[in-house]
Amino acid sequence: MSTAECLQSPNTTEPLSPTHSSHSNHYCRRHVNTNNNNSMSTQDSDLTTLAATGNLSVLEERLNSHNNSSSNRHAVLQVDPDQPQSGTGLRPLHFAASRGYLNIVTCLIEKAGATVDATDQEGETALLKAAYAGHMSIVEYLVNKAHANTTHQDKDGWSVLHNACSSGHLPMVQFLVQHQVPVNLTSRIGNTPLSKSSLFLLDSFF
Repeated sequence: MSTAECLQSPNTTEPLSPTHSSHSNHYCRRHVNTNNNNSMSTQDSDLTTLAATGNLSVLEERLNSHNNSSSNRHAVLQVDPDQPQSGTGLRPLHFAASRGYLNIVTCLIEKAGATVDATDQEGETALLKAAYAGHMSIVEYLVNKAHANTTHQDKDGWSVLHNACSSGHLPMVQFLVQHQVPVNLTSRIGNTPLSKSSLFLLDSFF
């Protein structure tokens, strides 16, 4: 799997993570690909598969089976809600958040006990991934209900507001600012959320 994938359009909703490039006419995204079921290995947890496919009914069934089983735990599927995917560090919550499955996100946190601010190999949380993909309802839930860390920065120093601004999600930006998300956090190379929104506006004209 390649480590980065550059996409021509900043308006795509493909739920990949941003690679923080200074290119003005491209948005480059790390290929921590939550959009490709074929990338899952047999070592990945069953919850990862269910979260990635948005199968709420089966997910709840598996969780209930696990909770009700005390003597035959080997007969039920793996239920570690924080099991990272091999090679990427992506967890079930990352898949659900980046793909827009609010009901799965809620179930993983409230019923399975998933760690809200768990990170992948790039240091991104579910909140950062949902923001970049433009999933407003998930961002609202993670901030208002799950109390996700809104000041977290990934390995490149990008915050949830950087991600929202870089993809042009204005209502989300307004929501985050209203909830006191810091507006002056700088990335590792000195970019603020405002500078990322400027790049988005420039790209929209070319």
